[in-house]
Amino acid sequence: MPIRLLRPEETHALRLAVLRPGQAVEAVDWPMDRADGTFHVGVEEHGRLLAVATFQPEGHPRLGAQAPFRLRGMATDPGHRGQGHGTRLLAFGVGHARAAGSDLIWCHARMAAVPFYGRNGFLCAGEPFPIAGIGLHHLMYLRPA
Repeated sequence: MPIRLLRPEETHALRLAVLRPGQAVEAVDWPMDRADGTFHVGVEEHGRLLAVATFQPEGHPRLGAQAPFRLRGMATDPGHRGQGHGTRLLAFGVGHARAAGSDLIWCHARMAAVPFYGRNGFLCAGEPFPIAGIGLHHLMYLRPA
């Protein structure tokens, strides 16, 4: 299944369904989606997106870096989880960020996703924290080699 770069609006349906069910599209149309350096990636099968992720140039105050990227909006269609799409998509996005000179990729991982990111080389920083209306998260990061 091909992985390709996406336009921001192509991420919305899957973001809504998986990350913000029942909310309006504005909940997943983020200001940084169109910022310089931001890129969106997706795994596609027969013209249907199965997984999406966004990487935006943004630092974190607790994690020093020269060229950081924040991973946001990573979502896999529930009917296609456990098939390696997320792992492939993450590797593609990390590689693309690395090619752009990134020395840090970080995210706010939902607690259920912490094991997935851990298997993919991300480390936890600090204690879990709540995000209103969504639940507990962990700050996680990867320093691409």
